[in-house]
Amino acid sequence: MKYINMNISIRFSVILVLFIWIGSTFIYIMWFAKEENIIELLKLFFIITGAGFVAFSAYIQWKIALETISYNQGQVKFQKDKLALDLLVRWDNEEMKNSREYYRETRKTAYKLSRDELIKLINDNKEHSNSLVSIANYFEDIEQAINYKLATEEILKDGLQPLVHTIADTYQVWFENLEEFDKAYFKQFNAFTNLLTRWK
Repeated sequence: MKYINMNISIRFSVILVLFIWIGSTFIYIMWFAKEENIIELLKLFFIITGAGFVAFSAYIQWKIALETISYNQGQVKFQKDKLALDLLVRWDNEEMKNSREYYRETRKTAYKLSRDELIKLINDNKEHSNSLVSIANYFEDIEQAINYKLATEEILKDGLQPLVHTIADTYQVWFENLEEFDKAYFKQFNAFTNLLTRWK
């Protein structure tokens, strides 16, 4: 509403100045010009004021266009920032609870386990492996938001870069095993590995 009122004020001010200028010029011609020159001066007056009106109109439209572009760019940036923050918050939502808990627990114990033990720990627990698919889906949403320029990547990178790398470190041997023996299943993690590379 403030933006609309500002545009109306600009238009009103310019139109007011234009009418004052036209009126004062007309009065000057009628009062001070010689009678034989009035017709020629009036012709000149209408030519000048017509050109002036066009120029002022063009200026108004140019100013409004610039302000509209600036306003729209501000709105687009706001929406991108908001979506980025919404995506960050999703990691701490209830829907990601199991994924977070399995990841944090595994992170604490992974260094104690051999390669085979870690792989077995995850594969023998369907809920755990499903939690990793949820993580894959989450990061797929992140990557799509970035690729389609729907969200601000800088905000997402600042918030998620450490998490992406610690998840990769925690589950590295499981990812490697999956890539070797089940490439079709591993494709679900493409978005995650893409972000891992992108945010080195």
